[in-house]
Amino acid sequence: MDNFKFGESVLLMDGRKGYLVKLEEGMMKLEGGRGALSSSNIVGRKEGDRVTIGRKEFILIRPDILDHIEHIDRGPQMIIPKDSAAIILGLGLTSGKRVIEGGAGSGGLTIALLNSVRPDGGVTTYDIRDDHLRKARKNVETAGLSDNWEGLLGDVRSDVKVEEADAVVLDIPDPEQATGSAWEALRPGGRFCAYVPTSNQLERCCLSLRDAGFSNVEAMELIKRGYSVKEGAVRPSTEMLGHTGFLIFARKL
Repeated sequence: MDNFKFGESVLLMDGRKGYLVKLEEGMMKLEGGRGALSSSNIVGRKEGDRVTIGRKEFILIRPDILDHIEHIDRGPQMIIPKDSAAIILGLGLTSGKRVIEGGAGSGGLTIALLNSVRPDGGVTTYDIRDDHLRKARKNVETAGLSDNWEGLLGDVRSDVKVEEADAVVLDIPDPEQATGSAWEALRPGGRFCAYVPTSNQLERCCLSLRDAGFSNVEAMELIKRGYSVKEGAVRPSTEMLGHTGFLIFARKL
């Protein structure tokens, strides 16, 4: 098991709650005013070691991809894991695949995509807002995935120069305007996905995909309901995330 080094991230676990920090020279502050400590107190230690900050003891964990997404520095609305997991499988992503992404958001989906295509694949993300790209770049770098990512200031509806891509995924307000460019960018057999929050957008996108020549057009919504589990009292949670967005899949044949 490798020791923690400067430049990598570490998850400090306090019971069920975790704090993700990057090991850099000097003092590190935990979110929510939970205290601060020097990186030198962690560098050289191993996973499972414990450190004390103030009156609390934390367990050191090397973060996985889900940790990075859950502790992302949020800005724009992001696609959450229940949807990003379905997107990755629905696009058939594996190491070596090349993905075009429209809309950077906070980089949550970008990180999930990069994790699925590394080490030999790559993701090129287009966004018309530089502040969104900067936020996504920071989060991608924290996740240690920047070597496989290219973030471009541009419009995925018109500026895509890539050909023979394996997949195109869009998180933009008007994906129906980008189905033509997606068709041109994809290789034969390449897959398409769009994420939209409203049924009006879903309808426009599906019709546009069919007009552009795509096959296997499919729309869906994923509902996640948690359960409260106590001895003798197991029931659905009273809180449920009822709607996040619709997923639209298609294929270039």
